[in-house]
Amino acid sequence: MTNLAVAHCQRVGDVKHVLLTREPPRNDEVRRRLEGRCVVQELPLTSTREFEVSEFDRTLEHLSGEAASIVVTSARAAIYAGRAKRRFPHAVMVAVGPATLRALELQGISDAHVSPALSATSIATMDLAAPVLSLGALHPRPELANGLAARGVAHTHVAVYETVPRVLTAAEQELLATTDVVVIGAPSAWEVAAPHIRPETVVVAQGTTTAEVIRDTHANVVIAATAEEIGQVLI
Repeated sequence: MTNLAVAHCQRVGDVKHVLLTREPPRNDEVRRRLEGRCVVQELPLTSTREFEVSEFDRTLEHLSGEAASIVVTSARAAIYAGRAKRRFPHAVMVAVGPATLRALELQGISDAHVSPALSATSIATMDLAAPVLSLGALHPRPELANGLAARGVAHTHVAVYETVPRVLTAAEQELLATTDVVVIGAPSAWEVAAPHIRPETVVVAQGTTTAEVIRDTHANVVIAATAEEIGQVLI
């Protein structure tokens, strides 16, 4: 359901309405940062089905050999990353972006590294010990796998969730078409939003990979990964 009145706030600069598009409660930190400064609304563009933890554990048990590096491509995978770290305690953990790094810290993983350019592409260029285990979506983007394969680095991807695009109502499509700023957290969300976004709408991409995808069809893009960065960009 669309939350049409999360915060009623004063106009700041040219920003009148900001639309947050992640699933609740993943917008909460950004919303708190913006409250009192703009009008914030929420419209989840995707839904997530997380896989059973027991199924994940069985998958790890059947992996051949040890994982020397574990790449976590989304904050959604943090709980699974904690279990993978216990299974492979000596593996180096790498997170795509600060939001994923923070989620790992909440799972008690304090020694994870963050990708240099906040993207899976940049992780593929890192000097990762092989074999590499990545955790993320059922249908991941190809940058990480392709980059590692090009370097001859052994890599296995284990899916821990599935992202499903939402079918928007006419009112939700109109909301996307009339808002001033849309915050997009993943390429899958942009696929849902793109047909309804005006050229002048500012799109805030929460990561380099997401920004690259958006820029293929939309010019007015800024990158801000965390709630603090989004606040700095918009206020």
